[in-house]
Amino acid sequence: MEDLKNQILHGVIRNGFEARRHVAIWNVIVKNVTTIKSFPEVHQNFFGHIQSLSGDTIILKTAHIYDPPSKRYVVRSLPAIIKRIESSSFELIKDLNEHHITKYLLTIPNSSHLIDDLNSKPSEFLTNFSSHLKSLINSPNYSDSIKEVKEIRDKYIAHNELVTKTINHDFKTIQSLTELALNSAIIIESCLFQTSEYFIDDDISRGTYFIRKTIDDLNTFNHSHK
Repeated sequence: MEDLKNQILHGVIRNGFEARRHVAIWNVIVKNVTTIKSFPEVHQNFFGHIQSLSGDTIILKTAHIYDPPSKRYVVRSLPAIIKRIESSSFELIKDLNEHHITKYLLTIPNSSHLIDDLNSKPSEFLTNFSSHLKSLINSPNYSDSIKEVKEIRDKYIAHNELVTKTINHDFKTIQSLTELALNSAIIIESCLFQTSEYFIDDDISRGTYFIRKTIDDLNTFNHSHK
């Protein structure tokens, strides 16, 4: 069970959080681009470098989340977790927090029947939830986006091939993919291990503080030395 917990916490949840954090960093730089353009060239290049690194990290972390299972080693991805649940029998924890799980289920598309299963057939819930997730990931709404992210990761970031496809810089695709993965992982964790309260948006805000503070400090310094 520890390797499954590792797949959930140190795989999907960590990678999903990192992808979202770097989207936030990217957006802070975009929001402050006019201010940054007033800085000396060396500082402009610094923020350009940070933004470029964030762009690569967003793609890498999101692609990791949806990597397929492997027969040779444990993959910390959502499809690998789904396969593990499908091929094994797991008992739900005794003190199941149905209210907590339902809160996250409401974020999963077309999940109303799963809420009913959680209340009336809890022993079947995890299997049914995994099947539903698998169907969602394989549906065009998600599979096309996953394919696009992986193509950019594999051909551009990893192998430096010419790739014409790009992810829109508002990162709505990334938002959709990471939200599905994060909320699904939290549901599975809550069923098998413990109820953990995550404050992802607050953590992301704290994670972008160093960028916001640096921009503010440089802006103040530049104005005071004009």
